[in-house]
Amino acid sequence: MTSLADAFKKLGHEVIVLGKGRYDYLFADNGFQRVYIDYDEEWMDDEKFRMMHNLDEYGFDFITESELTKFVQLVLLLLEFPCLVNSSTILKILPEKVVV
Repeated sequence: MTSLADAFKKLGHEVIVLGKGRYDYLFADNGFQRVYIDYDEEWMDDEKFRMMHNLDEYGFDFITESELTKFVQLVLLLLEFPCLVNSSTILKILPEKVVV
């Protein structure tokens, strides 16, 4: 992922890294804009992380349909309202509204 991000940055594109977690150190010194969705911490735990990185054994059963729906809704929100994207953005899904 970092090599793709580096390549796009070298081509002059603005690169925005979505999410936070165990691989933050890979993006720490590259000057990429970071966007954090609070929901990452809610659905991603150590067990799901292991399952996600062992698809041969677990398939795609590491995320439920409702978890995936919530995550996709947040990503679509960021794409629809890019003005919400800044280095300190944290979004939370709440019933019928989004709190920034």
